[in-house]
Amino acid sequence: SYWPLWSWPRSNFGVHFSELGSSKWLWWTVQDGRTLELACPDLRADTKIVLAAVRRDWRAFEFATQELREDRDFVMQVVQNKGLALKFASENLKADHEIVFTAVESNGFALMYASDDLRADRGIVLQALSWDWRVMRYASDMLQSDTQLAIAVVQQTPMVLEHMPTELQSDQALVLAALRNSGAALQFASQTLKADRNVVLAAVNQDGGAMRWAAPTLRMDRDIALNAVDQMGFALRFVAEELRSDREVVLTAVRRDGCALQFAPPELQADREVVLAATMQDWHALQVAPESMKGDRDIMLVVVAQDGWALKHAAKELRGDSELVLTAIKRFAGALEYASPDLRRCPDFVRAAVQRNGWALRYAPLALRSNPSIVLLAAHQERRVLGYASPELWKDASFVLRVMREHGRLGVVRAPEELWGRSDFVLSAVRLYGWALEFAPPKLRSDPIIVREAVQQEPSLLAKAAPALRADRELVLRVVRHAGVALAGAARELRADKEVAMAAIRQDWQAVEFVEEELLRRDLELSEVAVAQDWRAFRLLPEDLCMAPSVVASAIIKDWLAFGEVPETFRSDRSLAMLALRQNGCALMFASEALRSDKELVLEAVQSHGRALAHASEALQRDREVVLAAVRADGGAIVFAAGPLQEDVEVLLAAAAGSAAARAGEALLQHRPGKKLSTKELHALREGLINSAAVEL
Repeated sequence: SYWPLWSWPRSNFGVHFSELGSSKWLWWTVQDGRTLELACPDLRADTKIVLAAVRRDWRAFEFATQELREDRDFVMQVVQNKGLALKFASENLKADHEIVFTAVESNGFALMYASDDLRADRGIVLQALSWDWRVMRYASDMLQSDTQLAIAVVQQTPMVLEHMPTELQSDQALVLAALRNSGAALQFASQTLKADRNVVLAAVNQDGGAMRWAAPTLRMDRDIALNAVDQMGFALRFVAEELRSDREVVLTAVRRDGCALQFAPPELQADREVVLAATMQDWHALQVAPESMKGDRDIMLVVVAQDGWALKHAAKELRGDSELVLTAIKRFAGALEYASPDLRRCPDFVRAAVQRNGWALRYAPLALRSNPSIVLLAAHQERRVLGYASPELWKDASFVLRVMREHGRLGVVRAPEELWGRSDFVLSAVRLYGWALEFAPPKLRSDPIIVREAVQQEPSLLAKAAPALRADRELVLRVVRHAGVALAGAARELRADKEVAMAAIRQDWQAVEFVEEELLRRDLELSEVAVAQDWRAFRLLPEDLCMAPSVVASAIIKDWLAFGEVPETFRSDRSLAMLALRQNGCALMFASEALRSDKELVLEAVQSHGRALAHASEALQRDREVVLAAVRADGGAIVFAAGPLQEDVEVLLAAAAGSAAARAGEALLQHRPGKKLSTKELHALREGLINSAAVEL
């Protein structure tokens, strides 16, 4: 595994490493720049190796030769990539304005290695500060106290005001520049400026919370207080006590942040207009309002419209207000729990509640959870609330059947065992939901009437019926006429019954898979009907039936693709091949080698689909008559003609006239009607035809 070369014990370095070539050292320095320390002087003077090392680790520049560290052009390349490498440049280059500017452009902290004169250069320091404000500490003492430079810094990072000299923290222009981006920077301004009205006003306009750092005298200023709470309602906490009793100030605060009501004096917390404004912004303000406000209907309507759970805080008399409670329930179903007992016992009210929010059923009294109309109305909103219907209600057969009708399996799984013992209930259930038969006791699963109804709903249930019913010819016939594949569940003797099997296959060709093989071998008509519906039925037949000529012919007549599925012996049958080729010439690809050399068959194929020429024998691809027939059907077939015929003028003209893909020669033919083509024109036409055909292919 790789281990840095420079970390190996020096005793390991001998002639072997000193003799490493420049290409090997280049590889090492790309892996770890500090390996440059171990190179010989010639390699440490190699610009390519040194540059590779510095790109990997800027500290590697320390090990370059003195000549390279004094080479202005090379140092410029180095600091463009790694500004901090300026540390190891020669002293005269650290005083070079262009090199130092390039270095701080790459990394602002390179300023620490610049000469004293350049650390006092405004342009270089500004460039470094654009990289990171902390670079300010490396600027000269004079620039660290420079107001204009400090303004540039605080505009970028206002909170850096904390680290500036005291005289700058007292500079109004500088502090205002910081406050424009962060009002919280006021905490680092001098005490004098914290008492300056313009400065504090700028701070609270940007961040109302800056009021906490204003001088006490300005926290009593009404205009400043109004600006602060308008920007951040919570700033009411920091204004002077007497201003917290100012109704306009408090109203402004709670309209911005309702919870600011907690900082208002008791007399304003009891002011209806103030509380209404606060709760409209945030209903949680109600929690600090006096009890009298919780009995105000208008306030509570505003509150519960935001969060129904807030009904918990309403006065007792309002919990009986149907409009108020319904508004709460619409937002939060659990609000019904806090409604008055009279409302919770009222069927009409609970019905209205579940109509707005189905989950309200969960909080209704048990007596109303036994009311079918209320429960079904709730389930219409949210079907999962059926779990909160009373156990007694589930014993009602009419209710359970209605749930099955509206919600299917959900009603089946919740029906109690005692209902499944009733034949009338099971019969009604399977008429609605066939799979309900699975929940019936064994005795009722043998009832022919029940099973018949269930199987008509879900044919696959025939396999789960009692053996006597699976052997019921009339029942099975009715089922397979509805769903042929249900034959899989019929008794063996019925799967060997021709009438039953034929009915199933006519309904669904895939039913042939479940017919008894003995019947299929005895009566080929079944197989022929199956493949006549869909040739893929051929794949479901026993292997010996796939050798039956009439079955094979039926499959091919249905779809020429079946010619590719038949046994190899039939692919040499000329009559079957002709059946397939008359549908689609591409069937030639499935024919035997002998048939691909049959000129009559190949002509039939290429006349139907010109590009079937690709599957003809080589001899017929050289046959002029065959190729002409192919290109007349599709000019693109010329790419499959033998070489000499691709040069034949008649073939080329036939292809050009017979294919949209060969329009490359159309203009040429129109331009020289009836004239002999020159050799150059002939080649141009041939290339155009072949390229066009290739694009289509």
